[in-house]
Amino acid sequence: MLTVLSLLCCNFFVKLFSLARLQRASRVPPTNGGIWDVERRPVAFQFDLGLHYGFNASAAWGALVPGDGIIHLGPHREPFTVSMLHQLRCLDIMREQLTKPRAAREEQPARHCMNYIRQMILCRGDTQLDPYQYPSNNRPVDANPIRRCLDWRAVYDAVDENQREYAEWVAKRSESMREL
Repeated sequence: MLTVLSLLCCNFFVKLFSLARLQRASRVPPTNGGIWDVERRPVAFQFDLGLHYGFNASAAWGALVPGDGIIHLGPHREPFTVSMLHQLRCLDIMREQLTKPRAAREEQPARHCMNYIRQMILCRGDTQLDPYQYPSNNRPVDANPIRRCLDWRAVYDAVDENQREYAEWVAKRSESMREL
């Protein structure tokens, strides 16, 4: 009986250790399956023609991804990239590659980004209807309809707060290391 109980306890601790190790290795916060819970309310938004974000607008595109889009979560402040910011960074990488002469382009980052953006489009499955006009039709089409979106500004606010908290955490940690 004691042997069976010992084996069960040993098995329990091995599984517990393995689970903790697996969670660390996967870098997915164990509490929510890899989703960063940021409350985003629906907003109505009319997209512009994108004139602000042209091919040569490096500063505008760069400003879309604060702090390289990295946040730090958990007690060990593990780094993660928020998907929305990863997608924007990928669009910027593809934009940047298109501005270069063919011989100077880096194919691998652009290939990764094309695939990642494709996956995210499929994953989100936006079913909002966009206006379509056959080439033979001369009726005006509203090219910039009002869309119902989740408020991305809440994500930016949460990223800014996380990055501030992380900077404070690093400063405190550095200070305590100097005291040793």
